[in-house]
Amino acid sequence: MWYYDRVYHYFEAANYLTVAQMFLKDNVLLKESLAKDHIKSIPGGHWGASPGINMIISCILNAIQMSGQDEKDYNLILGSGHANAALLANMYLNGFLEEYYPEYKYGYDGLKALCQAYSSPSGFSGEVSAKMPGCIYPGGELGYALATAYGTVIGNKDRVTFVILGDGECETSTTCAAWLAHKLIDNTEHGHVIPIVNLNQYKMGSRTIMSKMSNSELIQYYAGLGMKAQICEDWHCLADSMIEAVAKIDTDNTVLVYRTVKGWTGPSDPSLSEEDNALNAHKVPIKRPIQNDADFEALKKWLLSYVPSRIFNSTNSPNDEIMQMRYKELFSFITDRETPMQVPSCTKSGNTTSDSLSDILMTSILKGKQIYIFSPDELISNGFGKMLDNGTVQKFVIETLNEGICQAMYEGLTLSNGHGVLISYECFIPIVTSAVSQYAKFLYHSLQSSWTINRPSLVYILTSVCWSNTYTHQNPEFVMDLLMKGYSFIHALYPIDKNTGAVMLSDALQSKNDIRIITYDKRNQADVIPIAEASACVANKYYVWPQNESVLCDCIVLSTGDIQSDQCNKAVQFLQNSAKLSIMHISILDLSLLLENNVRLDQILDEKRNGRGVDIPIIYVYSGYPALIKSLLYNSNYKCNIHVLGYNNKGWNAVPSLMKQCENGISQWDIGIRICAELLKKDSVRYNALHGVSDLLKLQKENYVRSIYGDDRYVQSEI
Repeated sequence: MWYYDRVYHYFEAANYLTVAQMFLKDNVLLKESLAKDHIKSIPGGHWGASPGINMIISCILNAIQMSGQDEKDYNLILGSGHANAALLANMYLNGFLEEYYPEYKYGYDGLKALCQAYSSPSGFSGEVSAKMPGCIYPGGELGYALATAYGTVIGNKDRVTFVILGDGECETSTTCAAWLAHKLIDNTEHGHVIPIVNLNQYKMGSRTIMSKMSNSELIQYYAGLGMKAQICEDWHCLADSMIEAVAKIDTDNTVLVYRTVKGWTGPSDPSLSEEDNALNAHKVPIKRPIQNDADFEALKKWLLSYVPSRIFNSTNSPNDEIMQMRYKELFSFITDRETPMQVPSCTKSGNTTSDSLSDILMTSILKGKQIYIFSPDELISNGFGKMLDNGTVQKFVIETLNEGICQAMYEGLTLSNGHGVLISYECFIPIVTSAVSQYAKFLYHSLQSSWTINRPSLVYILTSVCWSNTYTHQNPEFVMDLLMKGYSFIHALYPIDKNTGAVMLSDALQSKNDIRIITYDKRNQADVIPIAEASACVANKYYVWPQNESVLCDCIVLSTGDIQSDQCNKAVQFLQNSAKLSIMHISILDLSLLLENNVRLDQILDEKRNGRGVDIPIIYVYSGYPALIKSLLYNSNYKCNIHVLGYNNKGWNAVPSLMKQCENGISQWDIGIRICAELLKKDSVRYNALHGVSDLLKLQKENYVRSIYGDDRYVQSEI
């Protein structure tokens, strides 16, 4: 075919720029004979997957030019995050890079700057990162690219996302599950994904499973997944098949499998086996070109094999044949696809917090807002079942029993400027902790990049908390893992009733560039704060429960979590009535308040301790692990006086929520007992009467435990 020449010519250009970035700091177009002082002291990067990637991108560009489908929005996601030199080479050739970084313009100076910037502290890393303009997939953890690609086409039927996957990447559990993601979206409402597998036969240290499969096995494998596999044994077939895949995008569900050689066109050692050469090509195939003369000659021969004088014209810019292949938009997910989100802060009142949050989502969707709900088969269990009863709303629900797929698709939607929510059990969301951590790192860097745009926040709704579930379903570590990173854009939100929960969700959906996690008990029916006050409480990040502030405060109780706030209120009320204590109860609604070097918290405590010194006893009751609160309070002036109660992995029986709290030492009785103990430590004479009060609380807890277990076998261990 006539286009074969331009496809291969572009491929050679991309290969040359990939190698030049890895090795050269000067004489980047080889206008003069290569010398050792032109070479970087420490070459870096990953070569092995790059030639396959460069050929695939060349075929994609050619297919787009041949398609004539100007109404389509073509984009690319690269699963092999370590092949950043290849991605940069293609961004440069397409003129996309210089739109956001003028220093990398066409010409010798721009190309030299790019080569010097690659794998340098002040430039681009060897891995794909948020500094890459338009990039939405860093690829730090393999496996999420395919599902992320499907997320980018949700709600955008004109988008076609190409996703390049490594054959090693295809062994990850998330990619294996993501081949079925096409079953979750209707192409009449959403866009299309064209996956291309770069089957170069080897991972970093061994052969891939796919390399051991015959063509017929691969075809049958994908047929079973509902996909049409086109196996390409050479690049000519790939070029033809890519054109066909784009042309038939509306009728065929195609995956292209490109069999190639790892490190193709690069140096190889005839004395080594095919496997050893492939493994050597994974990173930098030539190790010491400055110190070793043989390596130097090998590098020189390798660079010259691409004939750079044929790639660049007299102005040191890509020649006309390459310029005709350009499609800048392939590398960009930058353009907004929706106006700012506006949702109600409350709707008709439901019985539970989940009812109120469901009403917000349903009302917004029915008013034309595109908000997609992802859930690993838990909507009904989490109290959002009525969303499935409305046909219009149901179209915006994507349920699959795989948290990794939900997370990746949600990321793809969010980073291509769509809005969504992920609803899950508190105990199962840690399955995606690593993926969310990767996203947080990406967000952190993107907010420091000059090209970045504001994108919708990731919003998580977590119910079925550890106090509502059996022992195997108790795991509040997700919030702890994320907050310990110290990012200011991560908000762990704990509503105390359905009105504060509604405001939190409304604010989260309208926010930008955050990760917001709303955690509550799905059975919570509390309605204690009027909606007019709820907005102010959420904005302040805390709520002070009513009490007589004219009396000197004996103790301060802090709580985070709806169940914990309720138990603290009961303990406080008992001690106020039975011991005439004055106790200030403050619910912390957003744990980011503790991330502000404790300045905000200390200011609140300074104001609320009502004349008492900084040694006033403070009890903090938290829904999750106490270690998190202790860590966040490290810089507080009050840290020596704050005693934290929380979940301690105690218990194993199927018992009521209150019994679970007894087992972990945070029931109303445990809170009261701890308050008495701390006040007696502070002034045993003044608070001497609390000995009897504490004994009464212990007796009440003992009676409750006995009522649950029916005899005394567990009483001693639980008291």
